[in-house]
Formats: sequence, structure tokens, C-alpha cells
Amino acid sequence: MFQLTRNEVRSLLRCKNCTSRNVALFSGNEGGTRYLPYAFTEQGIYMLMTVLRGELATKQSRALIRMFKQMKDYVLDNQEKLDYRSNLQLALKEIGDLQSIKKLNNDIIRIDNQISDVNERLNNTVTKSEISPILLDFKNGVIQKEFVIMGGELLKATDVYTDLYASAKKSIYLIDNYISIKTLRHFCKVKDGVEITVFSDNLGNYLHSSDLEDFKKEFPRINLNFIRSENAIHDRFIILDYKEKDEKIYVCGASEKDAGKKLTTIKLFDDPGLASIVHDVVKRLKINPSLQLE
Repeated sequence: MFQLTRNEVRSLLRCKNCTSRNVALFSGNEGGTRYLPYAFTEQGIYMLMTVLRGELATKQSRALIRMFKQMKDYVLDNQEKLDYRSNLQLALKEIGDLQSIKKLNNDIIRIDNQISDVNERLNNTVTKSEISPILLDFKNGVIQKEFVIMGGELLKATDVYTDLYASAKKSIYLIDNYISIKTLRHFCKVKDGVEITVFSDNLGNYLHSSDLEDFKKEFPRINLNFIRSENAIHDRFIILDYKEKDEKIYVCGASEKDAGKKLTTIKLFDDPGLASIVHDVVKRLKINPSLQLE
């Protein structure tokens, strides 16, 4: 014996007198108060026949047994239709499986193409033995005049930039029209108190205000200022300790957001005449309005 659900009882309300009524469960004015009734399984009916006595009990039990028999006969008579429905469901499932297989096949082709691209890039990747002297020079404070970053070594390219910024003592000026969150993360090793100014028009809108907020939460000690470059520059420059005794000016062949993707160079300016020209450019850039990130 089991209790019917509310939905099952509502389907029985076409018979006004078959259930009692409870206003908390049902709406309407028909019948008496109704409660969720109980129903018997076929086995439960057989058990009732062994305990109930009387002419009415016998008639009710026989009627229920006949009803269960009719239900079984209906299922047997319509077995072909039921099997047909199952076959339809199976066919629909097979169609869905075929679509999933097709999608999986496309994913495999896409991954194979990506692997081919990676293998092609690895053939031209700089080896660790070639780049390690550059990193060791950074660690030992040796100033290089030129750095070559090859495609594929993303981590090593990031190390070059972060260690370069870490050598600054008072200020960092970055002039680059294309910036991204990767550009900001290169400042993660900057010493406390170093002033950082980024001159950029943020072309392509790669850097968003949400990226900047996330970076500030992760590195609250780092203070960043953004000033528009107003399309006044083409090359990328890194200026460490602007107009200080140990000032260093580097020209970069590519934007930092693409660090390590292709062959590029970072070259130190050691010509006082060129440094003077850069100073004049920076002087004009500093009066530009602030860059507002979207």
C-alpha cells in the first residue's frame, strides 16, 4: 500500500466522491474534505483477500483482481506499440550519439591542428642552454645591451621582463600602445616605492578595468598610473629610473602582451643623444590626459 501524490489525486477529482477533501491541499467547493488517499498494489489486494471477510469485501476484492487483469491484458495487447515507441526512443538516442560523435571528431581534428602548430613552433624554440645565460646575467646584475626572445618560450620571455622591471630603483615608464593583463603581471617583482607609469592608448582594448581591479587586489603594494599616448609613438620603450644617474632606456621590438610568441628583441640605448630625444617625448606625454579603461 502506498500514498498517492497531490498530482495523482487531482487527476482523480473527476470522480467527486472517490476521495475526502482537505482545504489545505485542494481548492474548490465540490465534495467533502479530501486527504491524500492510499492505493494498493496487486500483491496488496491478494493480502486483503486473506484477511477481509463478508460478502461486500469479497465483491470488492474480485473487482480489483479483474481490474489488474485488464491492465495486464492491455499491456500485452499493445506490446507491439510499446516496443515501437522504445525503438523510436532508441533511434533518437542513436541520432544524438551520431551528432556527439561528429562534434567529438571535429574537436579531435582541431586539437590535432593545434598539436601540429605546437610541434612546428618547437622546432624553432630557443633552448634552455641558450637563454639561461641571459637570466643569470639578470640575477647577477649584469647589464646587457640586447636581449633576443624566441618564439615558444613564453615563461622565459616573462622572466626577462619581470627581472628587468625588478632592477628599477625609483621609477618605471612603459610606452606601449598595446597592453593587456599580461603587461601588468610583468610588474609583479617591482620593488616597493617604485613609481610605475604606463603611456598607452590601449589599442584593441585588450586591457579592461576589471583586469586592473583584479591586479590591484593581488598586488596592492604596486601603484600604477595610466596616461594616454595620443597616438604620438610607434615603437615600444621601457625607461628605468627616468633622468636618474642609473637611467636605462630600452627599445622593444614587440608589445609585452605578445612576449614569447615570436622572435623579438629588447635593446638598450647607450647614446646620450638618443636618450635626450626620448626625454623630450616623455615630457610631452606626461601632460596628456589619463587613460580610462573600459
